[in-house]
Amino acid sequence: MRLLGALVLLLLSSTAFGAAYFGANYGYDFYSTKVLEEYKVAPKGPTYGAFLGFGREFVGLEVFYQSLTSEAKIKHDGGNFKIKENATALGAALRFSFEILYLRMGLARYTLDQSLDITDTASRQSAEVIYEIQEKSATKNGVMFGAGIHTKLGPGRVFLDYTRYQIYSIGHYDSFAVGMSFAIPERWFNLGKY
Repeated sequence: MRLLGALVLLLLSSTAFGAAYFGANYGYDFYSTKVLEEYKVAPKGPTYGAFLGFGREFVGLEVFYQSLTSEAKIKHDGGNFKIKENATALGAALRFSFEILYLRMGLARYTLDQSLDITDTASRQSAEVIYEIQEKSATKNGVMFGAGIHTKLGPGRVFLDYTRYQIYSIGHYDSFAVGMSFAIPERWFNLGKY
């Protein structure tokens, strides 16, 4: 997290990276682990996020936040229940932009929020072991990588994005999203200067 904080400060205090931009996305994600695949459980749900970056030519450095939510039905002890596999990702990534294509890769810190809607304590605890439910607010390290297409639209850019958010030793989210990004006018960084 110290490295992430240092990158944020560098981004906010330096003009060496060229033009600044920000953006947001909204889409759908699919969560997967070995255990979920074994039991044929496929949690899915909405995802949204935002990013701030600085770039020159075709390379950009971004900090990002992404909310990843997914749920599915499971069968356990003769009943039907719901499993929730949610996470938030905070990280930094490099963006390589070409005419209509871009690639992203970076590091992320994930905060997990996983749960089961089973009221019986013993049954819930056994399901938590089977489905490898993590402690509430557990934090894990991981990576992210993806690709997308983008084009100019009015004052900004619209993009279609695929990103994999990989949580080390846990699982991954595959996210498909649409979003927009806008350049930040250089004069915003000159406020207070004479």
